[in-house]
Amino acid sequence: MYRQILSDPDDQNLQKIVWRNSSGSAVKEYRLSAVTYGISSAPFLTTICLHQIGLDSQNINPEISNIIQNYFCMDDLMAGTKSNKEEIALIQNLSETPDAR
Repeated sequence: MYRQILSDPDDQNLQKIVWRNSSGSAVKEYRLSAVTYGISSAPFLTTICLHQIGLDSQNINPEISNIIQNYFCMDDLMAGTKSNKEEIALIQNLSETPDAR
């Protein structure tokens, strides 16, 4: 999930990788454009992004908004349904929700 959360372009200069293939080659600089797994703020950024998506989707789909805001622990969804058909519909709705904003 971390790689799906893009950083603001102005903040991408704060996370860089400096690389060169050998001691004689030129140094290359890469800007990281997404949240990096392992940094201390990654769990917070994931949680706050999910919460914001839940808030933003309240008017579009209140049920999905409630699930996003209340049934995630970090990036794990802890919700279920009574049938496989309902579960598939839930997963599809959850997958489409960030795009609906």
